[in-house]
Amino acid sequence: MLSSKVFRNVSVGLFLALISVTSAFAGSWEDAIEDVEAKADRYWEFGRSRGAFTWLGTAYNELGIPQHQCAILGRMLGFEEHIRHLEEFDDPELRPDLSEDELQQLMYHSHFLSNWVFTARRLVGSSDDTRQQIWNLDCVGHQGIPDSLFVGLADSSAKLIVAGNDIRVLGDFEVGFYQRFEQFVEANPQAERIVLGSGGGSVRDAIMTGLLIRRLGLATTLSQNCYSACPLAFLGGVDRTIWSPYPKLGFHRVSRADGAQVSFDEPVYETIELFVSEMGANPDFVMRHIFAAAPTEFSYPELDDLCKAAVTTWIQRLCSSDD
Repeated sequence: MLSSKVFRNVSVGLFLALISVTSAFAGSWEDAIEDVEAKADRYWEFGRSRGAFTWLGTAYNELGIPQHQCAILGRMLGFEEHIRHLEEFDDPELRPDLSEDELQQLMYHSHFLSNWVFTARRLVGSSDDTRQQIWNLDCVGHQGIPDSLFVGLADSSAKLIVAGNDIRVLGDFEVGFYQRFEQFVEANPQAERIVLGSGGGSVRDAIMTGLLIRRLGLATTLSQNCYSACPLAFLGGVDRTIWSPYPKLGFHRVSRADGAQVSFDEPVYETIELFVSEMGANPDFVMRHIFAAAPTEFSYPELDDLCKAAVTTWIQRLCSSDD
């Protein structure tokens, strides 16, 4: 089991090279990435040469990625003071007399650093819009980052991106999204899975999107957190999976365009309940979480409960709806 001692002490050794880096200086990011990658390799080789296990287990594949993602994005977006707590850990000491447990901690730390490299490369190669969308979805209000750091986007509408047999949906379900989505899917008949990350939007468009996904027999999964109307589109998947490090499904009550809460007796809730039932999920479970949170808040179901209620069909390492 990984000891928390490696990560709980306060130090910013790894990130000293990043203090003055912004997204405007891609070369500086590349220098930092090379330095961290070299450090990760040194730890790995030191441990391996002294007999540490090189198979860490799949449970550690994503070690540190949510933390790294928000730390890196915070620097790219100019929020350095608000993400320093995500950069605080000690590099373990390299000594010839390390115990077996200490050697294994080196291997975990090497992988922790390698995941920083992987995450930094992915984000350096992303557009400013993608970085801002991910920051808003996965970092603001999470990882100790205040809600006040939400970044206003000139265009928050969902972007549709094709990657092999995946169609990625990143952004809000604006009014009219369904028509755009339908045309995009028709233009990409090889698609087998819809990958979602969204703050929500139009309930109607999300439901119509979910119905189309089901009619076409496509799967759904999450790349980022999926809030508000987004879980309705997610429910359309024939297979509905969540992979580690477990993006969230967040539910809340419906609101109008001006932010006013829709009353509980409005027909929209009956429509949602019927849709959830038709998709094969437990409507009582979903409606309970919808009603549990005001439009400015979210109710996050426990992961195991998502399987039990058939909102998901499978969650990596945790559960399936057949359990």
